[in-house]
Amino acid sequence: MVAVPVEAEIGLAEICSRYGPEHPVSRSITNATPCITSAVRAAQAALADGALPDGRDGR
Repeated sequence: MVAVPVEAEIGLAEICSRYGPEHPVSRSITNATPCITSAVRAAQAALADGALPDGRDGR
């Protein structure tokens, strides 16, 4: 199985659609979405700046 990159918001929306809006998982994801997307953007920025290893160059 190969992992396919997915935009964070799309992945979170897919999780919520699987469980339905009233499920505790969906409610938790909805509440945490700002924090999750902020963390994703910070990690993407760090990767772009070379601050984090991306697994492709041996760092």
